Amino acid sequence: MENASVEYLPGNTAEWIRRSDYRVWNKLLSDAFFNDDRAGQLVYLDRDDSAFMKACEAFGLEPGNNAQVSLAESVRSILCWKTSQRSTFAEFDMMTKQWLTERRTALRNKLEVEPPPHVALLMLLSIAAESMGAPSGKDEPHTGGYYAQLEKLLRIPKGEGARLRTSFAESSEAYWEALNVWLEDFAGNRGLPSAYALMYRYVGLPISQALIRDTERRNLEKFFDEQGFVAGSAVSHSEMQNSLDIWIHSSGGGANTALRKIWSTSGNQSRVTDLALAQFAAWNGPTGGEKDGHPQSRSARCLLTWRSERKFLKSTSKFGLVVMQGVAQNASGTVEAENGTNYDVQFRPTGNNTFGVSFGEQDVAAISLIGGDVKITTSENKVLRRIPKNVVLFARDVLTASYVEVDRSLAGAESRILIQHSEKLEAEVDRILEDAARPGYRKIVGGTSEGIPNGWTAYLEVMFLRSPSPEIRLDRDLAAFQPRLTTQMAVHGGLRLPGRTNRWSAAAPLTLVITSDEDERVDLYRVERDPDSLRNIEVNVGSGLQPPLELLVGELSGGCSDFSLSLRRNGNTLQNMKIRLRGSGLASAENALEPRGLAHGVGTPLWPLTAMAGSDIATGWIEGTTIESEPIEIAVDALAVPAQITWNSMLTGMRTRQKLRLPGPAVDSCIMTGLHKFQLPMFDGKYPKAPWMYGECSGCGMSKRFPTRIKQVQKAEGQALNVRKVLPVLNPKSIDTDWVAVLDALVFLGHGTRREFSVLARQIEDSALFERQLLNSLEALSFLELERDEQLEVKSWEVVYKGIAGLENGSWLPAGSWTE
Repeated sequence: MENASVEYLPGNTAEWIRRSDYRVWNKLLSDAFFNDDRAGQLVYLDRDDSAFMKACEAFGLEPGNNAQVSLAESVRSILCWKTSQRSTFAEFDMMTKQWLTERRTALRNKLEVEPPPHVALLMLLSIAAESMGAPSGKDEPHTGGYYAQLEKLLRIPKGEGARLRTSFAESSEAYWEALNVWLEDFAGNRGLPSAYALMYRYVGLPISQALIRDTERRNLEKFFDEQGFVAGSAVSHSEMQNSLDIWIHSSGGGANTALRKIWSTSGNQSRVTDLALAQFAAWNGPTGGEKDGHPQSRSARCLLTWRSERKFLKSTSKFGLVVMQGVAQNASGTVEAENGTNYDVQFRPTGNNTFGVSFGEQDVAAISLIGGDVKITTSENKVLRRIPKNVVLFARDVLTASYVEVDRSLAGAESRILIQHSEKLEAEVDRILEDAARPGYRKIVGGTSEGIPNGWTAYLEVMFLRSPSPEIRLDRDLAAFQPRLTTQMAVHGGLRLPGRTNRWSAAAPLTLVITSDEDERVDLYRVERDPDSLRNIEVNVGSGLQPPLELLVGELSGGCSDFSLSLRRNGNTLQNMKIRLRGSGLASAENALEPRGLAHGVGTPLWPLTAMAGSDIATGWIEGTTIESEPIEIAVDALAVPAQITWNSMLTGMRTRQKLRLPGPAVDSCIMTGLHKFQLPMFDGKYPKAPWMYGECSGCGMSKRFPTRIKQVQKAEGQALNVRKVLPVLNPKSIDTDWVAVLDALVFLGHGTRREFSVLARQIEDSALFERQLLNSLEALSFLELERDEQLEVKSWEVVYKGIAGLENGSWLPAGSWTE
């Protein structure tokens, strides 16, 4: 159907058809852009996306001007003109309120929420941004340029433009927010929100959909890897912009021509930074790609891991290895031993999209993992290396209780440090931590019962609150103690829930840390949604705050479960952070759907050992403490029970693990010489505006900060020495996760996969034994039903319905999802 013909239909018929077209467009665009194929991905309303072509074809039009005109006319039919004495987008505001009412009803009845009625409008707003094109001369793309394109698409009459702009500023943010709410209802399983604008409100949101193409977005993922960012860490707007500036101007960087051109346009730097922050929030780490035909540095490395394990009521340290993404699922390889022999290893998924290295029957001593030269060759002939160093920094993994090796310290993050014992080096590290780290860290000398090997010293419970003083020389092995740091926020502690979006348990204390290298005060705002209009409400929760400081997120929430924290100075926004709190007592669409109803099907094979969702041969069902079955008779004679014990020693039948020693470091390696070969960005005559750049050691991967302009840095460091203050003694908040929080999280989720259970369990203790014991204990207590595969490995779980069972001693056992 050609939309142009609708123009000439008589009376209100044309208007009715256009409004009908809008509903069709909204449905088709929602289905095309947001579906299971987009799970975990940022979704942009981009007319060059194949999803737009699919929606156009479903409408019966080619994805060209006719489709664009049809979409624009359908949106225009819903606008209100001056004669109506209503705002231009008043009808869309009414649609927002109606959708919110229908959403609440759907959630209450445990039904799927329909898409918001704004998707077609938002698509057109994004097309207007794409139509802006490149600005002429040195003039930056300004709001007038965007509104001019929007008015042209909608054929806005003279005298209506000012009304449209006013109404756009009042209402458009709520339309994007409605889309975000809907995507969050599905916990990212239909895509992740991508509209983000820190520095430019209103027009910045549609421009974020159109400024860069898919190729440039993939380029940003290369940027995160090449600049050494750690997935899941907090990054401020200014730090991201400075890093982009260095990377884009570097002649050896991975930025393509299109991205360099976009960056060179005045005014685009902040917008591209906004997009990079959104992309970084969804980034899961390096993918093992190549640059110029060579593996990217971090994806070709093994990283050391450090976890604490309870053993005989004591905590002991365990060390291991992980590799970044790029290794195939269930892949294998070989590791080279000290004697030149190759031994088999396996790669198993663990943590934040990394793969743990399993040595099978081989037992590798901690001293060999830490100080050895690791060389692993995968089945695909990729060589993965770890070259030892004298100082190793670790940051806590966002999805486990483990700490993973990093190239530089992270401000506001829970960290650990391992150094090779040397009185001089130890004294220097002590001085750095006394100056820049939160008081209260622990120091452990190797060779004790806590699992730290002889010859090494460990520092636990470390958190950097600022950069070390300029008077402390960070030479050689100390270079990594210089964090990426502006004034910024980070969270630690709490219990993160599994899923494609960042969600935290409302029952576990979550702490906000504000760090800074500047002696200036900041303001903190909570930005929450109006539940009836989705418009933002700003509440000042802290004025004139002096970093560094720690605050409990629960005390900042104001009773909200979804809100943002906005850090500002002198009215300028420094960083926004999204907080989502979830719990069994909080209504949420993410747990609104009914579970499958796992139960033991009496009479099915292995029915006492595994639950199932349904069966045609079951003669009864048992779920938790609820029994719907006739009395069960078991033929005892069929059970093969031995008449006597056939073993006489605890060690009988146990396999002895072989000791594996890895090669020692080469004589010219960093750990032996204490010297590093830092590779710095190269610039083709045009220096970036950022004051700092980072070099990476070509041997061990250590990162070091270097100035881009030495004189400016010397002046700044001289000023910093004059105002250096002693760090205040903060009251560290407890980061131990309460068992109540774990059970509450399971009740909130209701059901899930073994992997999702693992995410929760390993934040308590990162060990397979603990995870299995916890799973079996919760099954024995009738809290969970477990579905097992043919090898009796757990593949899914489900919280049982509430029930009470009478025990032999006359007491009662509550089973299932009791919250009190």
